[in-house]
Amino acid sequence: MNDSPLSPDEARAYREAGHAVMARELGLPCHRPDGMPHYQFATFRDNCRQAAQDRELPLVPVRNFVRFQLAGPAAELLRLERHHGLDRRSAGRNRFRSHWLRRRQARPDPALDWAFSIVLGWFTNGRQRNVAHRFEEFWNSALEAYQYPTLWRAVEQTATDLLRQSPPR
Repeated sequence: MNDSPLSPDEARAYREAGHAVMARELGLPCHRPDGMPHYQFATFRDNCRQAAQDRELPLVPVRNFVRFQLAGPAAELLRLERHHGLDRRSAGRNRFRSHWLRRRQARPDPALDWAFSIVLGWFTNGRQRNVAHRFEEFWNSALEAYQYPTLWRAVEQTATDLLRQSPPR
């Protein structure tokens, strides 16, 4: 088991790769300008406007945007688990995941904060007591998405590309 922390550059690369892979998977606008070490993504407003033009069901673009927001932190967590040698059979894995998420929610994190706000406003009728359960459903779904080997390999490849093209800090 590796006790050293994941490097900030690697954590950032996996987070961005998670967002990029999920954006492509969900058909959300995502591109990487030539020579740029980062991806650019559509905003919530742009995403919903495009979905309305495509005549999708009203909650589909909202649900997809939440999945996209959570995909980055989920990829970062899954990389950290692998870094520490945790797998699905590891005794403390669930505790590790819940502790990591609580620590992340305790400080500003744009992706988690956006997702939480959207879940509260769109999926719980504003009822505070339901939001934790609904958010957890979305969070678990984000983690489960990367259990598909094809998606996880895409995250690893994208993160590797981002790390290779990032300027040294």
